[in-house]
Amino acid sequence: MKRSGVQSQITRGAVSDLYGLEIRICGFGDTSRNAYWGPGFFDVDASIMKNWVLKEDKTFQFRWDFFNATNHPNFGNPASTVNQAAGVFGVVTGTNGHPRVLQGALRLTF
Repeated sequence: MKRSGVQSQITRGAVSDLYGLEIRICGFGDTSRNAYWGPGFFDVDASIMKNWVLKEDKTFQFRWDFFNATNHPNFGNPASTVNQAAGVFGVVTGTNGHPRVLQGALRLTF
């Protein structure tokens, strides 16, 4: 196939020209699994509790739970799709996980 003075050759799944450049048209790439890593994930959950024995068969428990106690932001993976209109390739646009959450509980066991 001849186009504007550069001879191209179409082979199975790719187009190559005289300059030695090869453009993949379709098919799987050769990048291995887990070749790219996103940002790490850090989360600390903690719990404080106190038990009181009221009678022989009755107990009372006060409990306080902390989820993401350090309130550390965990950023999401960068965008991996090429979208010319949005222009967000490689940009982190969100977070994973949750903000600091506190939870209290009272429990009576009989």
